[in-house]
Amino acid sequence: MIVRYGAAIAAPVRLFAIVAFLGVAFSVVAVGTAVAGAPGETTSVGADGSEALSLNESYVDSVRANTALKTDSVESVFAYVLSSLKSEVFVYPTENYYYFDFVQDGIDYTGNIRLSVVDRDKGFVHFNFYKTFTRWRRDLDYRYRKFGPDDGVTVEKRGDFLYAVSYRGVERVFHLNDRLPRKAPKGVLGPDDRYIGPIFDESGIRFFLVYNKAAKVFHYILDETVPVADQLYPSQFSDAILMGWRTGFAFYKDGNLDRKILIGVYEENSNTNNFLDGPFDQLPDNYLAAGALRDALIDMDPSLTNKIDAFGFWSNDARYLIGPYLYYSSEDQLLMFDNCARSGEMTAPDYYRCFVAEDPASPVSSDDDETQDGGRDSERDTGGKTKIPIPRAK
Repeated sequence: MIVRYGAAIAAPVRLFAIVAFLGVAFSVVAVGTAVAGAPGETTSVGADGSEALSLNESYVDSVRANTALKTDSVESVFAYVLSSLKSEVFVYPTENYYYFDFVQDGIDYTGNIRLSVVDRDKGFVHFNFYKTFTRWRRDLDYRYRKFGPDDGVTVEKRGDFLYAVSYRGVERVFHLNDRLPRKAPKGVLGPDDRYIGPIFDESGIRFFLVYNKAAKVFHYILDETVPVADQLYPSQFSDAILMGWRTGFAFYKDGNLDRKILIGVYEENSNTNNFLDGPFDQLPDNYLAAGALRDALIDMDPSLTNKIDAFGFWSNDARYLIGPYLYYSSEDQLLMFDNCARSGEMTAPDYYRCFVAEDPASPVSSDDDETQDGGRDSERDTGGKTKIPIPRAK
């Protein structure tokens, strides 16, 4: 996985959890609800939820605010973020990241709180923040810590999808996403498909993660059982390719089933590690049937036998990265999928292999033991271009 955009702001603070509502991506803010916009924008929503407005005035007030926050102390920033949250929050992304950003001394920071499926029941919570990535600035001064009982942090399980985190006298309750289908809806699966689970991406888009056993590839299938928080339009190069107006996600209309397969993520969104960098880092951790993901990964790559756990982690906390789609910089690059799919008579497995840009999955490595949630730098190869090292924890 990766590190990603978030939202919180120094005095006033903004904390974001992605919401899909009325076909638009919204964010939950410390003082109400808001539409997800550029980092540093505050938004307003009408009482009936029908209006949403981003206010530059609020943004300017935020970046000009003076605070005494010490960003060289992970403990201080964790306490600041936790205390700035509402008493109860909802975590939409399915790998259980609660994103935030804030501005301090003219520098914008991004980070997240994560209740990892691996160790939250053992009393641990993961926290990281860093200087927000842009195309003109790439500072990898990455701050991460796994907090637990020895740090004065209490993580209490109050239900399968309900956890309370306490630190320095402040308690906040995190509702994990329990609103997704455990079974694949009718029409989503082909005869060779295995349902891995539902995904709620931080972009506000929902997917179904599917493994095609015959083709030995993974697909992210667009979830259209709810209103899609985007407007899709035909590509100028092929009517079988649909482009997301808001997200830049590209989909291919399956020629055999009434479904759309994710084939592209806009490269700039990956480079800046923002909300639109693709669903590879929001696997359905809370919904995985016993061994389903591990069995699919081993079926695809037998060399993983006895090397990964049920969630696709190695013993060194690196996780297998499932990213069959292309990181594209221009729309015409997506024609490779259309050319393959229209190339003539082919078996069903060969057809579905057309929708894999490169190796069906690749590992995310770790140089140290700073866990799957934050402290490690990873490197991804996308479309022949080496990505800069980025922390997995989005």
